[in-house]
Amino acid sequence: MIKAAVWNVRGLNNVAHQNAVSQLVREHNLHFLGLLETRVRQANVLSIRSHLLRNWNWFDDYSGPGGRIWLAWNSLEVDVEIIRVETQFIHCRINHKALHTNCLMTVSYGHCDLIPRRELWEGLSRLAGDITDEAWCVLGDFNAVTDVSEVCGRMADSTNAMSEFRDCILATALVHLPFSGCHFSWHNCSSGTRSLWKRLDRVLVNEVWLVQWPLAKYICALPSTSDHSPLILAGYDNITIAGMFRFDNFLAKQSGFLNSVWSIWRHTIHGTNMYAVVTKLKALKPVFRRQRMDKGDLSDNVRSAKVFLEKAQSLFDLHKDDLLLQLVKICQLTYCQAVKQELSMLQQRSKLNWLKDVHTLHSLTIHHPHTRPPSPSPTTADGYPSGGTASIDEGPDADPAAPLPCAFNLTEFLTLANRVVDDGDEASWMALNSLKKRWREKFGDGDLPTPTGGLKPVASRPPTPFPPARAPRRALRTLIAPARVSDGALMVPPLMADPPLPVDAPHLLL
Repeated sequence: MIKAAVWNVRGLNNVAHQNAVSQLVREHNLHFLGLLETRVRQANVLSIRSHLLRNWNWFDDYSGPGGRIWLAWNSLEVDVEIIRVETQFIHCRINHKALHTNCLMTVSYGHCDLIPRRELWEGLSRLAGDITDEAWCVLGDFNAVTDVSEVCGRMADSTNAMSEFRDCILATALVHLPFSGCHFSWHNCSSGTRSLWKRLDRVLVNEVWLVQWPLAKYICALPSTSDHSPLILAGYDNITIAGMFRFDNFLAKQSGFLNSVWSIWRHTIHGTNMYAVVTKLKALKPVFRRQRMDKGDLSDNVRSAKVFLEKAQSLFDLHKDDLLLQLVKICQLTYCQAVKQELSMLQQRSKLNWLKDVHTLHSLTIHHPHTRPPSPSPTTADGYPSGGTASIDEGPDADPAAPLPCAFNLTEFLTLANRVVDDGDEASWMALNSLKKRWREKFGDGDLPTPTGGLKPVASRPPTPFPPARAPRRALRTLIAPARVSDGALMVPPLMADPPLPVDAPHLLL
C-alpha cells in the first residue's frame, strides 16, 4: 500500500517548516505527500524544491493564489498520473511499482468561506460518479466540520455548512477512515476564551478501499511547526500474515496424539462432509501449534541434552555414586529422545526443500563437506565451549575441597526434560520423580560432591533473601559451586504444570 500523507504546512518559505516536512517523510518513509497552503511564489518554487525532497517528482496548482496544493512523490516507489485539477482539489491515480497496486487519491483544500466551498462538494460528487470499482481516498483540509463534537471553543460554523458537508459525504458514498492521535487537527493559536480547536483535516475512503485494506487507518500527528496536524496513512503494514502451517511428523508418535485429535473430531459440524472435515482440521491447527511450541527448538534441545549428559557422566566418573548413575541413565534417555525428534524434523524438512527445489526448477548445488571451513565454537567466560563439558584435570596439588568445574544444574535439566520426555512415557516420569526424591534426601539443601569421592556439605552459604517466616518452600537445590550461589533458594518449576494434551501423565512431585 502507498505510504501517503497530507499536511497544511501554513507556508514553506520558512526553513523550519521545510525541515519539518523532510523529517516527516524520513520518519514515516513516505512515498506520496500532499502539501497545502504553501504560500510560495511561483518564482521561488524551484529554489525551494532544489533542497526539499531531492530526486522527488512534483506537481503544483497555481490556479489559486499562492500555490494552494503541491503534490510530491518518490518516483522510485510509485507512479502518479494526474487525472483532474480544480481550484480546491487535485485528483490522481497512484501505482505502487513493487506491489503492483493502484488507487485513486484526491488531495483537497476547501475554501474557508461557505459559498466557494460548495465547488469542492460538487467536484467530489462528479468524481464519485466516475469511480465504480477502484479504491478511492479523499484526504486534506476541508475547512468544515460535520457536527458540533468536532469543535471545542466558540463555534462560528453554521448548521448549513455542517449539513452540506454531511450531504457530500453521503452523496459520494465515502466513510471516515479510523484514526489515532489528536482528535482536533487545527488550533487557532489563541488563548483564553478566544482559543478554538476544530477537526478540519480528515481522510475519507470508499467501500472498495476498505475491502482492499481492511486494517487501514490514519494518524493525526502533532502539528509541529504548523497549526494543522499532518495526516499519515498507516495501519496496513501492521497486518500480520500467519506463516504456513506445517505439521511435524514426530508429534504423531506422542502418546497423547490420538486424544488430541479425538477431542476435536468428536464434535458435530453441521454442513456438508467436506465442510465438516475442513472445519475440524482448522480447529486442530492451534492444538498442534501449541504442542510444537512446547517442544521448543529441537536442535537446541539436542545440544543442551548432550551437555547435561556429559556433565552427569563426568560427575559419575569422579564419585561412583548410585544416584549419579541414575542421573546418567535419565540424561541418556533424554538425549536419545531429543535426537529422535530432531532427526524426524530434519528428514521432513529435507523432503520439503527437495520438492520445493524440483518444483521451482532450481539447480541443486552440492557442497563437499571438506570444502567448508569449520565454524568456530563459541566459548564461555571461563574458556570452556558453550555446549560442551569442562575438562577435569585433577593434578597432584589439587585442592580436595575445591568445587567441581562441571557443576550440574538440575533445575535446567528438569526444564529440558519437561520439553523432551513424552507425556505418556510413564517409566521415564517415574524415574524422574524417583531421581528428584533421592536427590533431595541425599543432598538436602545444597550438598556438593567433592573430587575425593565423598559428599561434603557446603561450609558457608550466602544468606537467603527471604525472611525465615516468609521463606518459600524449598525445592531441589541446583548443584553448583558456592561462589555462584546468589539467590539462596532456586525453585524448580513443575515439570508438566499445564499439559497440552488430555492425558493423565505423571508429574514430578514437589
